[in-house]
Amino acid sequence: MARTKAAINQANQVGAQDYAPLELRNSRKKLDQAKSLIEQKKYEKAKRLAERAEVDAELAEERSLSKKAQNAVKQLKKSIKILKQEIQQHQQNQ
Repeated sequence: MARTKAAINQANQVGAQDYAPLELRNSRKKLDQAKSLIEQKKYEKAKRLAERAEVDAELAEERSLSKKAQNAVKQLKKSIKILKQEIQQHQQNQ
């Protein structure tokens, strides 16, 4: 359970609530269900569900990081395009 909570926290820290909200929500839901199963003394089912919750949290983290990287690449390409235009204009004015 502690690893699952840590994975959810890590996903939150990288922006999963914005970039992978479904995966993050699924992870939290499964963790809550696992806690309920523990209260019912269904430890093996709780363990499996907590493991799935951890995987969902890790997926949310990876998707968030991937989307952030994609956004950074888009911004970089845009900046390069602007710089190329400025260089061309400067060369034409000489």
